[in-house]
Amino acid sequence: MQFGYSPSEFTYTVLVEGLCREYDLAKAKEVLNVMLSREGVDRTRMYNIYLRALCHMNNPTELLNVLVLMFQSQCQPDIISLNTVIKGFCKMGRVEEALQVFDDMIMGKFCAPDEVTYSTIIHGLLNAGKAEKAVYFLRNVMPEKGFSPGVVTYNAVLRGLFKLGLANEAMEVFNNMVCSGVPADCITYTAVIEGLCESKCIDDAKKFWNNVVWPTGVHDNFVYAALLKGLCHLDKFNEACNLLYELADCGVTLNNVNYNIVLDYACELGLKREAYQIVGEMRKNGVVPDAVTWRILDKLHHNSGQPESGGSTAQSVGLKASKADEPILMITGGRSYVAPRLCHWVWGCSGVMRIIHMVNHGGCGPCTPKHCRNAVIRGCTMRMRLLLVWELHYLRCSCAEDCHGCCRSPGETEY
Repeated sequence: MQFGYSPSEFTYTVLVEGLCREYDLAKAKEVLNVMLSREGVDRTRMYNIYLRALCHMNNPTELLNVLVLMFQSQCQPDIISLNTVIKGFCKMGRVEEALQVFDDMIMGKFCAPDEVTYSTIIHGLLNAGKAEKAVYFLRNVMPEKGFSPGVVTYNAVLRGLFKLGLANEAMEVFNNMVCSGVPADCITYTAVIEGLCESKCIDDAKKFWNNVVWPTGVHDNFVYAALLKGLCHLDKFNEACNLLYELADCGVTLNNVNYNIVLDYACELGLKREAYQIVGEMRKNGVVPDAVTWRILDKLHHNSGQPESGGSTAQSVGLKASKADEPILMITGGRSYVAPRLCHWVWGCSGVMRIIHMVNHGGCGPCTPKHCRNAVIRGCTMRMRLLLVWELHYLRCSCAEDCHGCCRSPGETEY
């Protein structure tokens, strides 16, 4: 402001929210007064910004003080103001104060509540563990006031009931939702499947998927992730893999999250062969492994440690004897930054020679960057016997002009 610039409403909003997060209420009030002093400003809107910022503080008294201040300054609170106050009370665990404001709205002291008001109250009651009262609001209070609960309200109730471990009550609410003609969305199905799995009702979750979710065609990657995660958490790894492959066979477009869920559990179990198979399915279906995928695989090999003997590399990294270098090709895909990792993952002499064959004649081809081949040699000199370095001499010669010493380990002599 000293340089002649006039801060925008967004600037004031950021300042007020930041000061409230730092619990500096005095400076936040100063900024509010500056906001209110501007000409032609919407005072109710400015107060709403301040109320929303106060929700980050555990200060219910200040919320009421702002409402009183609004009346004293002849600034009538609107529905956004009251919903913000109710949400703030519920967030602070002060549900009784929120219900008092709601009762004042019903009695006509403030503007009438809307569907957001009811959804906020129900959500606050569920968070406070008052499931019966929340369901009463849903089934009785809202219809009496002429409101039909929408899918957003039902989703909040379902999540709250499952969070309290009331799976049967949640399924009753879902059935009432269907009977009322409210169409369920992907969020609804995700909440139900997650809740059933967390309640260890995996059979009910699978029936719900087969009989309700799949026939409707209303499902997305969040629904798949919920079911896959539930199967993995309940030690149903084979069923999770079967579901993953069946979805892909049915033409469903899966994303990295779906594959990474099953891949991570395979790594927890130490199943290298299955882990590589999942990565192969990813690439076959056009899903490019992301950073999470690489971290999971890195964790798998970091935790597995060095095998006792180096003669069975195919078994140590979970490769099939007939297609020993196929999983490596699936992982690298010609990406040079993966090669240094491979050097730490392969321990036997035969396994290293398979990588060399891949670099020169396999999927990477002659276009492989030279620093990638250098990294292969460096990994071999770090991990393998000295004789193996002599066997790799022909590969070093092919990249000598670009090596700059990166192929050599400390103390290694030039050949």
